[in-house]
This record gives sequence, C-alpha cells and structure tokens, in this order.
Amino acid sequence: MIKPDDFVLMDDQRHVGLTPSTLIAPLSPDDILASLALSNYADCCIHQKAVQHLVEYVNRTQDGHSQDVPFVIAERIDATIELAIADDAMTVKAVLITAQGGKHIGLPKLIDKLHEAKVSFGLQTQRTLQFLKAAAAADPGIRMEEIIAVGRPAENGRNARFKRLVSTPKERLLQPQPIDKNRVDMRDLGQMCSVRAGDELMRKLPHSQGKDGKNVYGEVLPSISGEDAALVAGERTIICPDDPNLLIAADVGLPMEIEHGMRVDEVLAMKEVNVGTGHIDFAGSIVISGDVREEMRVTARGDIHVLGYVDSAYLKSGGDILVEKGIIGHRRPNGQISCVLKADGSIHARNAQYSQLSAGKDINITRELSHCLVRSLQSVFVGDEKGYRGLLVGGEFNVGERLESVNVGSEAGTNTYILVEGEYERLYERRKALQQRCEKIQFRLDELMEVQIASAKIPEEEKRIAMQNKVAATIQHDHVLMAQAETEIEEIEKAIEAYLSHSRFIAKKHIYPNVHFKLAGQEVVSERVYGPSQAVFSEGELKFEPL
Repeated sequence: MIKPDDFVLMDDQRHVGLTPSTLIAPLSPDDILASLALSNYADCCIHQKAVQHLVEYVNRTQDGHSQDVPFVIAERIDATIELAIADDAMTVKAVLITAQGGKHIGLPKLIDKLHEAKVSFGLQTQRTLQFLKAAAAADPGIRMEEIIAVGRPAENGRNARFKRLVSTPKERLLQPQPIDKNRVDMRDLGQMCSVRAGDELMRKLPHSQGKDGKNVYGEVLPSISGEDAALVAGERTIICPDDPNLLIAADVGLPMEIEHGMRVDEVLAMKEVNVGTGHIDFAGSIVISGDVREEMRVTARGDIHVLGYVDSAYLKSGGDILVEKGIIGHRRPNGQISCVLKADGSIHARNAQYSQLSAGKDINITRELSHCLVRSLQSVFVGDEKGYRGLLVGGEFNVGERLESVNVGSEAGTNTYILVEGEYERLYERRKALQQRCEKIQFRLDELMEVQIASAKIPEEEKRIAMQNKVAATIQHDHVLMAQAETEIEEIEKAIEAYLSHSRFIAKKHIYPNVHFKLAGQEVVSERVYGPSQAVFSEGELKFEPL
C-alpha cells in the first residue's frame, strides 16, 4: 500500500517524485493517484505518462531489484495571469490559470503586470481582490476571467434645451377632459389656452461643457461641449428683464411655439364662418368656436383653430391648422375635391374625408383619414395616442419622411397610394448630374492626354514647352474638378442611404390588399392582409416585413 508520505518533493522544489523501491507489485495507476490525492501534493499537475511508466517498471521488477531513485510523476505549477486590453483601451480583462500545487497570484504581482502593460487608471480594487480570492479557492488548473480595470468615458455636454411652460392649441385636440376616473368627454377639450402680459412662456436650459474621460492608460478622452442656442423672442414676447433664460408674454394672445422660442399671436375669435360673416383674412391667429361652412375661405398668418367642423371650405395658415371635430369634403362632378387645407406648419384633426391636405410639417389625424389627397413635407400619422384606433383608407399620399397608421386600407381592397419621396428625388438627380459631369471631365482628360503626346512632336522648343505647360495646367485643373465631384457624390450617396434607412411606411395592426407603396423608384403592393408590418428599403429592395 502506498502511503501519502511516500511522495517526496525533489530538490528543485518543483517536481514530485515516488521511489520504486517503496512500492509493491502488482500496482496500478489508480493506486498511485488515490494515494497522491491524500498527500500534500494533491493539487499538483500529474504527469499521466510518467505514472504509467512507473507502474510498468514496478510490475516488471517484482524480484525486488527496483531502483531507489524517485520517478517524477507530478509537478507544482504556479498560477499564471495575462491581461487583455480592449481595442478602445477602456477595459482590462485578467485571464488567470489557477495554481496546480504552486503559488497563487497575489495583488502585488498583478499590479506589476499592470505596470508592465502601462495600465495606470481605472483599477477596480474590490472586484480584483474578490477575483484573486476566488481564484485561490478554485480547482487547480482552471481558466478564470474578470474585468479588473475600467476607463471613464467622456461625458459630452448637453445642448441648450428649451422647456415650454404653457400649452398650445394643438395639444388641446389630444386632451379630452375626464368625466370620472374611467371616462373622458370627447366633446369637452378644456378651456382655450391663452396668455396675458407677464405670463411665463418658455425657459432655456443652458448647455453644459461636458466632462473629460480617461482610458486605462490614463490618457485623457476629450469631451464635446454642448451647443448653445439663443432663446428667441417672437412677436409679442420679451426676454424677462430679471432672468435672461426666461421668455414671457408681452401682450394678451394665443401662445405659439417657434424654433427655440415662442410668439404670442393676436387672436381673432369668431363663432362661425358662413355667408353672413364672409371670407376671413387675418394677420394673426384665428379661433372659430363653431364650424366653417361650405365654400368659405379662411386665411391667417398665424394658426387657425376650428372647434367644430370644416365643411367643403378653403383654409390657409402660415402656422398650424387644428380642427377639433372633422374635415368633411366631397368629390365634385368635375372630379375635384371640395375641401382644401394648406398649412406652412402642421395639420391636426380628428377625421378627414375627401379633402386635400397640404402641410410643411406633419399631418396628424387621430381617427380616420379616407379618400384624401395628402402632401406632407415631413410625416403623416393616423391613430390615437395609445395605438388602439386609426384608419387610413383610399386616396393618394406624398410624404417627405414616413407614414404611420394603426390600419391601412380596407377589407374590400380599396386602392391606397403612398409615395415617400422627400429629398430622394433631388439627391438622385444631383448625383446623376455629377456622374455625367465626371464622364465629361474624363472624356476631356483623355483628349488632353492625346494632345500632350502630340505636343512632343512640335519642332520648335519654345512652342512645344508652352503647349505642354498649358495642357498640364488644364489636366491638373480637371483632376481637381473630378476630385470635387467624386467627393460630393460620396456625400450624396451617404445622404441617400441615411434617408432610405429612415423613410418607411408602418401599419401597427393591419395592412389590407391594394395598398401601393413607392420609395426610391420601387413599388410594393399588398396582395393580402398583413398583421403589424412595415414597408422598408432593405438591401436594395423595397419589401413588407413584420414589425
């Protein structure tokens, strides 16, 4: 029987041996391994071939003529550690192989490793100590990994922001007043929002400078300061004398948001627009508490806010148009639409049918948009805030960026035509013109090269040199023009790629048959009922795909 004390540590204090003369045949490798597991060298790295060789030797020399020189069968191996530094130098990962009867890795050795790697920032001391402690208690010879140092990313500053302090008329359309905890009154949209002189309109939240970071090498990562922007005092507003970041009203009126500021419109209030009032043309904003009747025209430099219906009328606004009930039109015998709304800003309404809607910004319809001719330089949205209801059916749409609706089309297969065009056509034509310019320049360069070759045959030196210099200057100029055109083409292609990745058509619940969607010269048509889907331009192909 092999005793645990039979195993001896060799003079090099590294290898573990077992003397054959202390062993009795017959012997198996398991006998040696079982005893080694009970010895002080149980964690050492076992040399399996050496164990097998020792067993064969003992069993072969059963006559007792075994040698007294120990056979090396195991080895003490110290733990090893390597550092893996991320490409961005923001993390250091320690990769440790635990000791096999040898020495464990201590914090001083790890710190030496960090110094060798020139890591000087971000050591996670507590995490590192826990990692080394776990490694010392772990099974021998296993691989362990841990992030032990982390850089500090730069914190970019925030741009100046602008917080509006009052409601605007367009929000009123989306805020029916509550009757109780579970119901709202869709006919009661609350009081008309107006302001008086001195009322606070908007506060500027100043930009911040940002905070530099450091990578694990201690190198500074510069931050980017936020961009500042001035608080804009529109008409009938002023910057507060006591607070340069506060905008207040200078007069009574309707608050309207503009870029980085507010304006207060003078308000013309009317009960209704009909043949009795005549057409309306006003320099400020108009609030109509009732309806706009058939064939009437309403024009305003500011917003137009109709609390009732717009029925086969013409509205034109330099700002937004808001219709709290509905926009109602019909198709005349000559095929034209009877109701027209044009806004430099956005258009908001609950419903619209058989109407022509044109907006410089978004068009938002909360319930149903049917059989309309719609043009928006930005996007069209059809549906309530929660995405429960919203139907877009029939008509033609020309949209700058994207179209979103809860449902699109009808089970009857009503033809609905959607074109997302925006900047694509302009960019496409510009790229085409530049490519043609490059072709002309290349053709001219080819001709100039022929002229340059021919000029070498001019017998008079003075004329030959003058011609060659002139041709060389022209070639150099054309190369500059070519490089400029190619650079612009690259920029346009990036802009086209960005536009196509952002532009899309989304139906949150259903797309019904015969919905035609066009983008970038391609068209896709729904031939069945789809669930929640979107039409996107992907890998050069326009297609429907699930949300």
